[in-house]
Amino acid sequence: MEHSGYIALGLDLGRSGKTAFSALEGADFHVRQCFNHAISSISAPDVEQELVKICGLLQPQLILVEADGPGGVFSEFVMQHHPELPLMTVYTGHPALPLMLWQDIILAEQEYLNIRAEMYWIVRLLLRDSRLMFQYEDPELFAQLTSTQWDADKGHGDRIRIVPKKMMRINYYHSELEGNPGSRSPDKADALALSCLAYAILYSEEHAGRQHGTQSDDIIEPEEAGFFPIGMCPDIFEEA
Repeated sequence: MEHSGYIALGLDLGRSGKTAFSALEGADFHVRQCFNHAISSISAPDVEQELVKICGLLQPQLILVEADGPGGVFSEFVMQHHPELPLMTVYTGHPALPLMLWQDIILAEQEYLNIRAEMYWIVRLLLRDSRLMFQYEDPELFAQLTSTQWDADKGHGDRIRIVPKKMMRINYYHSELEGNPGSRSPDKADALALSCLAYAILYSEEHAGRQHGTQSDDIIEPEEAGFFPIGMCPDIFEEA
């Protein structure tokens, strides 16, 4: 019997001064981005106010935020003021997690340099298998995704890694925030990847008793550098 579904929320407090929120809703790894928003602040009270409003609207089962940088400070602030929120922090530079995806696909930790690589690989697989849908076209988000690249880290057994942010050249785009042409940091893409990771954690916790599965090396099909040909995929949007 198919599960009724989860709602998973990811948020990224960018060093550029913008906070991005992304929420996924769905069952059995058929998900839609049901919320995609950003505010031009990383102030803890401002982000807290927005987060509480979003949680009241969506009721997510898990909220995921990076413990690195301003996200760590914000998480401590929220845990003190709103201990009822299902907030979890993650150090994206830490080793990858053993997670189960659809069709009992298991992500093998040894395939990924760290959690950052793993969460972006989940996004990649969702897009590849047409399991992630978007409510509308967001040029800012898609510019960040198409500018995100991966390669094999030769110093760590060819594990998959995401090219560091400082080496990214994000395509030009406009932000929906008035007076903000768009940061040079992948804040919206990071928020989406965190929401995908949060969904995978929820799914894996429910299916933790399963012992069978396919290791990720059976599904990884490395191609040329470059990540998401998202602008050429007309089937990633919901029908009006």
